Amino acid sequence: EKRDGSGGGASNSKQMRRLLVTWSGIRRTFLYYLPLVPALFAMVAWNIFPEVVELAIRIVSVAPKALPQLPTDSFSKVFIPSTGVALGTLTASTVGTLQNRQIDIRRAVQEEVATLDLVVAGVKRLFAQDKSRLRRAYRCAYRNIKTSKCM
Repeated sequence: EKRDGSGGGASNSKQMRRLLVTWSGIRRTFLYYLPLVPALFAMVAWNIFPEVVELAIRIVSVAPKALPQLPTDSFSKVFIPSTGVALGTLTASTVGTLQNRQIDIRRAVQEEVATLDLVVAGVKRLFAQDKSRLRRAYRCAYRNIKTSKCM
């Protein structure tokens, strides 16, 4: 192979270009299929779940006979009630948060409706004699409602 700079650089640049194109294609393919990964993970977990539960039931049901030193009383007297309390607390806090959010949204909608009612009543009194200006004012209010963002 020649080291004097003649001929070797062109093939190296072609190889680098081919490598970059290949890497770009791999990257593009990876990014294209990346959003499917969570769905595939969920599907695999959904399919594996029955086997995992069956294995857990087999272990729990066989454990007292096969392993008498296993503290099964602590499992049934401590773990299950504490898990129930934890899940109940989580459910209650979730329901409370959602209820507060619904109340806030309802209050914001009521304020918006009350404000809009005041605006419409004022516009109606202001432009009672001029119907074209009244229509233009209504259109302006409608555009404001359509473009405003709630919360």
